[in-house]
Amino acid sequence: MKQNDCKCIPDIVNAPDVIDKKSYDEYIENLYKIFVEDFIDKGVFFLKKKVYLDFNTIVDNKSETFFHVICGDKKDITNFRRAERIKYPKSIIENYLECETCMNNCKIKMFFKKIHGKKRYHFFSEEYLYMVVLEDEGKKMKLITAFYIDEKYKIYNYNNDYKNYINSQNKDDAIN
Repeated sequence: MKQNDCKCIPDIVNAPDVIDKKSYDEYIENLYKIFVEDFIDKGVFFLKKKVYLDFNTIVDNKSETFFHVICGDKKDITNFRRAERIKYPKSIIENYLECETCMNNCKIKMFFKKIHGKKRYHFFSEEYLYMVVLEDEGKKMKLITAFYIDEKYKIYNYNNDYKNYINSQNKDDAIN
């Protein structure tokens, strides 16, 4: 069943009703298949640059980025609110401009900041409490992370980051 009509925000991928070792492992494998299909098989592009996954660090034969997306910093403890939104990153990156006029109020706010000397693009949905972060590496973009926002103070911070970006002298660099 479709949860909403927003092109940017796809349906979530629910965990099994009963979690045992077998169903958990199957769920994680299913999530990884979606992740690989989105970012490797089909590919995602932003600013005409391919978005790639970092495979320098592998965990259980999977990109560490995958575990950061579904777990956060505690890569061995699945955060199901993050995991069930595995389809969000690709959809948000590809469709965020179309969401400006969305009747469902799912507008994705895009801003960038310099972090560790590199430009990082942030795609923030206040309505759906979600963030995607890409790092510009010149000829390509690296998916840094994507996550469900589970702390209210972060919404305030991200809105301030967005306002600062919009009000900055770099308005010519604005994408949305």
